[in-house]
Amino acid sequence: MADVPLVLLSGMNCTDDLWTGCGLDDALTPPLTEESIDGQVDQLLTRLPPVFVLGGLSLGAIVAMAIAVREPSRVAGLCLVSTNA
Repeated sequence: MADVPLVLLSGMNCTDDLWTGCGLDDALTPPLTEESIDGQVDQLLTRLPPVFVLGGLSLGAIVAMAIAVREPSRVAGLCLVSTNA
């Protein structure tokens, strides 16, 4: 598989600084700014590459699950940390 971008979604009240120093400098780290999960998923799906690996922490993981359910063919891999369904 060709290089697939890594997308990391932070938790509530976190910024992309969360991922600083983790050796993941090439990762895409879009902010979560929308008022609803559906709105956030809509916004991200218009901005993200056609296929990507997705990681999320807490609220970011909840958004990641929603993305994976809505567009499973775009998610090449999924890592969820400290979340609930």
